[in-house]
Amino acid sequence: MKPHVARSIIALSIAAFTLSTQARGVQKPVPVSPDAVLAPSYILLDPVSGRILKERNSRQRMFPASTTKTLMALVAIESGKLDEVVTIGANPPKTGEQSLHLLQGERFLLRDLVRSAMIKSANDACVAVAEGIAGSVPAFAKLMNEKARQIGALDTNFVNPHGLHDPNHYTTAYDLALIARAAMQHREFNEMVRTQRSQVHGNWKMGPVRPLLNRNRLLFRWAECDGVKTGYTKQAGRCLIASATRFDAVNNTSWRLLSVVLRSPNTWQDSQNLLARHGFGRFQPYLAASSGEVFGNANVQDGATAQAILPRDALLTLRAGEENSLRSATKFNDLVAPVRAGQAVGTLTYFAGKRAVAVLPLVAQSEVPVSIAARVLPASMLPALPGGRLQIPVLLLSLLAMSGLKLSHEKRKRTAARRKTRRATSAAPRVQTRRAHTNTSRINDASRVASQPSTERREPCLGEQFIAQHLAAEAESRDLTSQRTHSSPARRWN
Repeated sequence: MKPHVARSIIALSIAAFTLSTQARGVQKPVPVSPDAVLAPSYILLDPVSGRILKERNSRQRMFPASTTKTLMALVAIESGKLDEVVTIGANPPKTGEQSLHLLQGERFLLRDLVRSAMIKSANDACVAVAEGIAGSVPAFAKLMNEKARQIGALDTNFVNPHGLHDPNHYTTAYDLALIARAAMQHREFNEMVRTQRSQVHGNWKMGPVRPLLNRNRLLFRWAECDGVKTGYTKQAGRCLIASATRFDAVNNTSWRLLSVVLRSPNTWQDSQNLLARHGFGRFQPYLAASSGEVFGNANVQDGATAQAILPRDALLTLRAGEENSLRSATKFNDLVAPVRAGQAVGTLTYFAGKRAVAVLPLVAQSEVPVSIAARVLPASMLPALPGGRLQIPVLLLSLLAMSGLKLSHEKRKRTAARRKTRRATSAAPRVQTRRAHTNTSRINDASRVASQPSTERREPCLGEQFIAQHLAAEAESRDLTSQRTHSSPARRWN
């Protein structure tokens, strides 16, 4: 075919296609805004204050794919077993898709398995972690769901630790943001998710080492990005939990934001637009209070009050001008002694106008032990205020009253004993003793009192025995004195 004929055919084909599309009513593509976010479900969150900066359908249930591993890592880190050795069983090598190519019988530190799951997204490593901590995947999934509910992720149900598709395995963008926010409190987690490249030991099949390359491309494209986790399955689409940190020169501190996009056509662009344009570009950090600042005293039942302090700086994310209408309110929990230092005792909520912009935890500055009164007195005798604090004046009066009752009771017992002795003494004939009587008559009188018959035929009481013994001892003493007097010669005075 000659060249000019070929060009003519191509031109006619293009013209025919243009006419046919216009006839079908196909419109030209609408230009997309540079800061547009195309994901059907997303959220932008300030992880310090918990403020939602931007969201769309963030409470809609979606399939999470490998973003599930964020909760797996959180449970593993909080188990306290990262430095324990795990022996690979028969199940991890059977796990499909992304893997470390684990072999049964291999031994790994739990820390290396979690790191491999977060960097390389290794599914077999997740199964090994689950079996190493809980003994089985279902048991570990139960731990994951319990942890999700503890942090408020109430629309989450996971049946495995890796996120491979299951109809009953679902969550929301909001819940994933809460999970990532909780995990970001741990230093080990932050180190794992910002790592670009790493390695773990190999085997005879893989070689001396297994290389780990992070699947989060945003770590390589954007210097401020420092996490968190990618995810993809056919059913879930492309998902990404991302975070970025920017240094704030005004407050001389770092400012970190968190985003979640689910089933996005372009996770990298959507996440960067959320963090950079809608986050750092439209909000600013504001230091409302410093770490350690006291925000009142929390009442503690069975103990003294606990000073409530901020565990970290209150760095709020505000729009321009919102700091002018900022106010705060505290709410304390119902506390019972003992309270340990650092224990959560309440919350501090900041408002910009009528909108809550931050909810921060308050913790006890020092330990509050059980009071001595609470240890000694029964609970029913401890008066309490509505907040749980003991009424100290009333308590002291109660103690004084109890002491007075005890002393009064003992005094009545002594008085009753004296009266009983007097009645017993007066019932017997009175012994008439005079100094003019001789010693012999006194002894006879005492003997007569002791031996006098009684109509009740009773033994002499203690009072009668005491009188008789006293009179006998006195008589014996007088005899000895008179003998010494008669036996000594009289002195003559010149």
